[in-house]
Amino acid sequence: MPPEREKPININDLGLILEVNKKAIEINSEVSEQYETIIQNVGSLNKTVNDANLKVDSLNGKVDKLGESSGSGSKVVIDKLDKINTQNENLSREIFTIKVLFIGVILNLITSIVQLFIKK
Repeated sequence: MPPEREKPININDLGLILEVNKKAIEINSEVSEQYETIIQNVGSLNKTVNDANLKVDSLNGKVDKLGESSGSGSKVVIDKLDKINTQNENLSREIFTIKVLFIGVILNLITSIVQLFIKK
């Protein structure tokens, strides 16, 4: 069998092929523009996420410092409360001693007054 000869492309078919290629190029250009927009938006989103992460890290650092300072502050407060509690116990003992002495003095005074009246 002899090889078939290719049919020549007529003008109408050529015009249609060119029109299809033109549309394909337009679609490709539009898709490229959309990809560029997507890439820009992703870059902007990445920057926003990085900025947010930096702010979160900064806040975490501040929270850690606040925790450390309040922790040391709490220790100081607890130490001072212990000291106040010890002083309070000492004062309570001293007041009890003063009460006992005062009662002893009053009893001694009453005894002296009673003895004065008995002697008379």
